[in-house]
Amino acid sequence: MWTNIKNICMELGQVLNINIIHLDFEIAAHNAVKKTFTGVTVKGCRFHFGQALWQKIQSNTYLRRSYNENQNETGQWLKMFIGLPFLPVQEVAEAFVDLMSICPPQDACINFGDYILDNYIEGQFSPEIWIHPIINEITTRTTNGAEKFHRGFNSEFYSPNPSVFKVIDVLRNIHIDTLALMNQYLKGIPNIVRTIEKQKQEYLFNCWEAFLKDGDRLTFLKNVGNRFQPKNL
Repeated sequence: MWTNIKNICMELGQVLNINIIHLDFEIAAHNAVKKTFTGVTVKGCRFHFGQALWQKIQSNTYLRRSYNENQNETGQWLKMFIGLPFLPVQEVAEAFVDLMSICPPQDACINFGDYILDNYIEGQFSPEIWIHPIINEITTRTTNGAEKFHRGFNSEFYSPNPSVFKVIDVLRNIHIDTLALMNQYLKGIPNIVRTIEKQKQEYLFNCWEAFLKDGDRLTFLKNVGNRFQPKNL
């Protein structure tokens, strides 16, 4: 696919240079992009990281039930992993050790920790790929693009298996909206940050300030993980 897109651009007299690209956690997709675009940096966004963890949790009855109970100790522990992408990359390994030091003594929890270690700490998706430090969120980003797109896209459907005609209609509307946003950008019209996004930024900033003062990784992960936990992806 990427080769075809690159060739089409060449036929149109355009040079397609990609420095950074956000993908989900599929190693084949990562390899395909790297093969097509020399020197490209592949990043896995927070949305897909949270989705991967959420799906892993949903695959186990005990973890799923614990996660869905607000005051459940195991559920609170699971949600803390959602906060990992907000930490600086140099803090992630120690934060994982901190989390495993309070791991509930159930096999399902131990296996979940092994899954994180094998895939996202020491595995093929290293922290450098999926970390988006909170300081970047505050200074350069208003919201996660992939998360925003998926949330809006999913809200257009009222069944898990919509007809192809409905999907095409939604994609056409998205195309129209995208063109409007591009024109707005080209005209120099600033993007209006919604109140809810401002509140998220303020919350993140407060969590970050507290972490800088006390260095308490577990408290940071608990506060951020609870606020940004996946619920229905």
